[in-house]
Amino acid sequence: DVYFRNIEASTDSFKPLFVSTSATASVIAWKGHFYIDTNEGAPHHQIFKASIDNPARNNWRLIVPERQDTTVQTMHLAGGRLVLVLLKNSASRMEIRGLDGNLIRVVPLPGIGQVSELNGREDQGEFYYQFESFTIPPRIYKVSLSSGRPAIWAKKIGRAHV
Repeated sequence: DVYFRNIEASTDSFKPLFVSTSATASVIAWKGHFYIDTNEGAPHHQIFKASIDNPARNNWRLIVPERQDTTVQTMHLAGGRLVLVLLKNSASRMEIRGLDGNLIRVVPLPGIGQVSELNGREDQGEFYYQFESFTIPPRIYKVSLSSGRPAIWAKKIGRAHV
């Protein structure tokens, strides 16, 4: 369950945003809106946008519909954009979307593998993520939101144990 309250109004009590015994949700609050990633009625997840001033469920607007062949694993906010980590055919994909849900670009990954540890700030023009696969050791990439191009930021150096 997800509850919220206005921290600027000390008399406000917590109000429900998402209550379910059978579904999950993750929520990002940013500049007057909630961005809600949920599997309610959508096993592969879908993303809604709701006004903080009027967050009743019937006022939510679907901005990223469910896709039958792709699951939203995580949703992040970086540089005023939504960054989605997706799973398709057991491999990660990554998309940068506007706050209206429109696709801006697909982030090219170095191969078939897994994305983890995505980090970025809401007001910064880049984000970082870790990528690894059977043939690529864990590396941290930096992505510019303006270009969408990843560059290796750090890589683990070590010996292989056989």
